Amino acid sequence: MLSSSKAEPANTNPQVATGIDLRSSTELLEAIRANFIPSSHSELHLLSQCISDAERDVQRCDEEIQKCDEEIQKLRAKLDSLQKERNERCRQFHRYRSLLAPIRRLCPELLSLIFWFACPKTSVAGKIDCPAVRVSQVCARWRELACSTSTLWSSFHIDLDVSRYGIEVIEPMITTHLELSRNSPLSFALTAFEQSPRLQCVVDAIVPHSFRWKEVELIARPSLLASMSSIKGSLPQLHSLSIDLVEGDKTRQDLFEVAPRLQALTLRSLTEPISCQNA
Repeated sequence: MLSSSKAEPANTNPQVATGIDLRSSTELLEAIRANFIPSSHSELHLLSQCISDAERDVQRCDEEIQKCDEEIQKLRAKLDSLQKERNERCRQFHRYRSLLAPIRRLCPELLSLIFWFACPKTSVAGKIDCPAVRVSQVCARWRELACSTSTLWSSFHIDLDVSRYGIEVIEPMITTHLELSRNSPLSFALTAFEQSPRLQCVVDAIVPHSFRWKEVELIARPSLLASMSSIKGSLPQLHSLSIDLVEGDKTRQDLFEVAPRLQALTLRSLTEPISCQNA
């Protein structure tokens, strides 16, 4: 008599006949390491179910991630908008506060005096440092006041041996200082050991204003003095003079022979004396 066979019922339990729980990540890894091979119908069915469930979970997670990304984009856009609005409100806030700043109540004469104390001489060396320009960039009132205060522009130091700026930068800087200093006495220092177009540019700019020279320091070769021949007899305000020549020649220097107000004279590295009326 043949025994009747029944179809094997579907098993929804993730455990296979060997007792491995396919839902457990740890036991799943153990099954992989143990070279477990599903072979029975129930094992294959349960494994297929686990794969379907995992795919469904991945899809669900992807959908959630996409929703979160969309929300994040919206929040970022909102955050950017709020940040821009905040920055604008902060600028407006500081502008309102600036209207109440005590310095706005200072009279032009006092503010101009503060500028004079706060602004040392302009320097052209490794970099250009012009305090008067920085002051003039604060606001329209300060710019007008700085440009009208001639003493802010009457002192400068130029070191062409260190500076790498070209004529296109140096020339307008010197021109601006000479123009805005108007008739104020000039105090300047010039260092240049090599004859160059830049040096000639500086000389051509300052020599016509020799009648305003008050404090002068020159560190250069004798050829510099030769290029300044036109200043002789045109130094009515010269008060202090310092000259340091490298490789001096035998030529007697008499450019400063007529300097009626000269009070301080410093000479270095000279092979022949410089003739000065009051020296």
